[in-house]
Amino acid sequence: MERTERTQERTQAPIPLLFPAPQKTFGENYAQTSAVDHNIVREVQSMITEKYCREVLAEYPEYITKEQMYSICHISKKTCLFLLESGLVPSVDSGKKTRRFKVKTADVVQYLRERDDYPELYKAPDGFYKSAGCKKAPSFDEVFTKSDLVTMRKYYEELLTNYSDVMSIEQVAEFTGYCKTSVRAWCSKQEVKCFLIRQRFAYRF
Repeated sequence: MERTERTQERTQAPIPLLFPAPQKTFGENYAQTSAVDHNIVREVQSMITEKYCREVLAEYPEYITKEQMYSICHISKKTCLFLLESGLVPSVDSGKKTRRFKVKTADVVQYLRERDDYPELYKAPDGFYKSAGCKKAPSFDEVFTKSDLVTMRKYYEELLTNYSDVMSIEQVAEFTGYCKTSVRAWCSKQEVKCFLIRQRFAYRF
């Protein structure tokens, strides 16, 4: 009788595992650690960038040259030219061979803050550095989500509340940072809605 009970106890007792079940795989642990490390690195980089931006705003005047811009941003002359010609960084283009561009320091600082968050937006097209260059910039749809575009539209609508419904060339140039020649070119190419009033263009956004 006792032998039968002992046999039943052994049968009902849980069988110990030779290899305990793993709590988490190495990959899972590594992924979690990597995510935390990445966030910390990004936060530190953001703090360093913000500190540098404040120093730039304090040191430089309201407008700077192209040469000053590529020195501030630590980019090549060709990359700087692409950013200005494509309009990714707003500027006033005089068309001259020397001191051609006049760039707002605030716009350069904005580029410094955004280039890490939106690297694809500021990336030059494939083959740009191998050939004579290309002024084509990536479209907003390739970089921003629909939600981003809606937010941006609301932001610019808020900025335009102080302007009338119809703006002159001078007002558009002042608001966008482009020269009046560029604004007229937009009208000629029908890239913006405009009206010819008394032989002068007026724009509606």
